[in-house]
Order: sequence, then C-alpha cells, then structure tokens
Amino acid sequence: MDELDDWEKNPRKNDEAAPKLAKLIVKLGFGSAALAWRDPKTGRLRILGGHTRKKAVNILRRQLPKCSKLQRSKWHPDAVRTAETGLIPVRVRADLTESQAKQMALADNKANEWAEWDNDLLVESLSEMSLPDVEDLGFDPKKIDALADDLYGLGELEGMADEAKLDTSFQVVITVTTEDEQLKVIEFAQANGWKCRALI
Repeated sequence: MDELDDWEKNPRKNDEAAPKLAKLIVKLGFGSAALAWRDPKTGRLRILGGHTRKKAVNILRRQLPKCSKLQRSKWHPDAVRTAETGLIPVRVRADLTESQAKQMALADNKANEWAEWDNDLLVESLSEMSLPDVEDLGFDPKKIDALADDLYGLGELEGMADEAKLDTSFQVVITVTTEDEQLKVIEFAQANGWKCRALI
C-alpha cells in the first residue's frame, strides 16, 4: 500500500467515510480491489479508485496493535493481514494515457451514482439484517422504516397513532400560488421536523 501514490487532485472528500469503511473491512474483508495506474514517466502507481480504502487501511494499521487477542480474533482475516503487512488487492492499469487515467478515476467514483435502488428489494434485504449491520452499511434505520411504511401503505397508520396519543395538535393551512412555492414550504417544514403534506 505504501507504493500507491494518492491522486493529488482527487475531488472526492472521504475523511468521514474512511472510518466507516474500516469497520466494514474488519467485519467483511475487502469487497473489491483498488484501481491504480502506472505512470510511464516515473513507474509509480497512482490511485484511480481506492483513496478511501487506503485511508481505511491506515486506520486498521494503527488500531490492530491496540486490540486484545479476543478482539483480534473477531477481525476478518483480510483485515488482519492488511493491517499487519500493508498489502491490499490492487488492479493495475498500465495501458492508459494520463488523460484516460484521470477519466477512469472520475468514472470510478461517479458510476455508483448512475444506478438507483429498487426500494422493494432494498427493504427486503435490509429487513433480514440486524440493526447494527444496517447502520454499518451506512443506511439510516429511520429512513428505511419510513420507506417500508410507504411501500406497505402504513405511513398514514403511524400518523393516526401519533394523533391518538396527543391531546393537543395544531394545524396550519398555507396557500401558495405556484408549485415551486409549495415545494419550498414543504422542504422548510420537513427541515424543522414538522409533518407536512400537499393537499393539491
């Protein structure tokens, strides 16, 4: 891993993501190899996809010596091996020009935004997991619960239950003239934790 140079102009911010990925590597090992480009001028390897993995591994290398034998025994073998040796799986591309390498780096980070979740299958898969596992994967349990309620038509039931529990509730009707104004009002209400729904 020490042989992998960072892409100095990497536009992705990953400081907050690295600890989360480190935790997943400890639990599950590596899901995919890092992607690197061999610079023909220097012979060095530059990371195209894997900056977050590199930071996560550095976290593991610092953390493993602090672990007890029992804690260490719970680590995935990939995580232990990487923390001890600094070695990670890497796919090297030497056939790209520098311009193509930059394109590949951006595409590697952008590609996951092109796909969308199938909410039915997502809820089904996550419902089989424990709450800690769902959180470790980066999903907000409350949002998943709300998504499940919408899918099964239970969102209104929760609202009815909330109304039944409260002796006092207040309603405000706001009339706007455009759809854009309506969206702004809804976003403002939701940002403040208020229940809001469009009547038209």
